[in-house]
Amino acid sequence: MGMRRAMEAQAADWLVVMDDDACPAPGAFAAFHARPRPLDTALAAAVYFPDGQICEMNRPR
Repeated sequence: MGMRRAMEAQAADWLVVMDDDACPAPGAFAAFHARPRPLDTALAAAVYFPDGQICEMNRPR
């Protein structure tokens, strides 16, 4: 409901949702914005530990 209200209130074209300790890689938003997306598309990003290993518990399924 919160995401729906945010989209309606801002008339946004897209919405990014992340955890409070997320740190997107440089260029992440530009890469996301550059991708063609149908209106019903959801994308999920990989999550990495600071040492560069992928965080399996956060891998989308």
